[in-house]
Order: sequence, then structure tokens, then C-alpha cells
Amino acid sequence: MIFDKQKYRMQAEMLDWYSHKVNESMQKLDQLRWDRNRVLTKAYTWESKSKATYLQIMSEAAVTHFASASTGEQLKEALKREAARLREMANEMERQEKLDEPNQRQAR
Repeated sequence: MIFDKQKYRMQAEMLDWYSHKVNESMQKLDQLRWDRNRVLTKAYTWESKSKATYLQIMSEAAVTHFASASTGEQLKEALKREAARLREMANEMERQEKLDEPNQRQAR
């Protein structure tokens, strides 16, 4: 039982660490969005045949960006939920052990 509690808490910590890494990636993705917007703003002033192609590429990049951001947010939330569930399982085991402790003393 003690090992299970430790295992669940360790797994929760690992999920928290991974969630933090996902969050860092999401921040980089957000910076990329701002960079893309700056470039896109400049592209509107271009007077060339490649402008339409470039704007199309950037439009597709925006769709990909928002899909990635949505997936990243969903992943972060799933990791947080699972970490909380594992912690709750460990806490429930600990509560049960405390309840069982007086019963074990009385049995002796």
C-alpha cells in the first residue's frame, strides 16, 4: 500500500513535469503566432506576384497554429486531471490506512 501511494505521487509529479514542458512549448507557439502576424502585416505591403502565394501559405500556417494550440491546451488539461486523480488515489489510500490503523491496534 505504501509503495502504491509513492508510485501514484511519483507518477503525478512526472505528469506535472510534462505539463510544464507542454506549457513551455505553448508559450513558444504563442510567440511564433506573434512573429507570424508581424510578417503577415509586412506581407500585405508587398507588391509582387509571390504575395498571394505567401499569404496563402501564412493562412495555412495560421490554421495549423490554432489546431496545435488547441491540442496543446487539451493535452495540458488532460495531464493536470490525471495528476490530480493520481494524487487523490494516493490520498485516499493514506486516509484508509489511518482509518484501519486503530482497528489493527484493537485487534492486537
